[in-house]
Amino acid sequence: CSFSRDGRTMFFTYSKPINGQDMGAKIYKSERASGEWGEAQEVKLFADSSITVGHPALCPSGDTLYFVSDAPGGEGGKDIWMAELEETEWVNAQPLGKGINTSADEMYPYIHEDGTLYFASNGHPGYGGLDIFKAERDSTRKDTTIWVLYNMGAPFNGIGDDFAITFAGNTQDGFFSSNRGDKKG
Repeated sequence: CSFSRDGRTMFFTYSKPINGQDMGAKIYKSERASGEWGEAQEVKLFADSSITVGHPALCPSGDTLYFVSDAPGGEGGKDIWMAELEETEWVNAQPLGKGINTSADEMYPYIHEDGTLYFASNGHPGYGGLDIFKAERDSTRKDTTIWVLYNMGAPFNGIGDDFAITFAGNTQDGFFSSNRGDKKG
C-alpha cells in the first residue's frame, strides 16, 4: 500500500475472486477520519474494467500515482504506468516508456521523497530474478520522460527475487523484500 504524506489516504491493491475465479487486481483507496478507515473505493484508471492494475505508489506531492498494469500500450508483461490527479479523478494514464519498461515485468514502484523512482524488474540486466533498480529523470535533456537507470547492485540484489523497496521519509533507511533464502530471523 501507499499513503498520502499526511497519512489520511491509503492506496492499496485488492484482488477479489468471484465464484472462485481470479478477476484480476484493482487499486482502491480509503480515507481515514476520526481514527477509522472509511469504506474502500476503487480508483478508476482505465475505462476498460477488465484491465488489471496494482502496486500503487503515490508521489510525495500527491498529484501523481504510479502503478503496475498489463494494459495495452505498454512494452509487454507488467509495466509501470503513471496517472495524474485532476481535481478528484486520475487522468492521463500512460506507461513510463522503454527507459523503464521492457517486454518482461517491471513491478513494485516506489517514489522517494527526492523524486527518485525505485522498482523491481526481471527485464533489465541484473543478478537474477527480479532486481531492484533506481531511476532518475535526466535533467540534462529537455525531454523529461528520459530516465537514467541504475541497478542497485549487491547487497540489494542477489540471485533470487529482490523487490518492493521502501524508505523512511526523506532518509536512505528502509526495507526491501527478497526470496534469496538467507533470512536473518
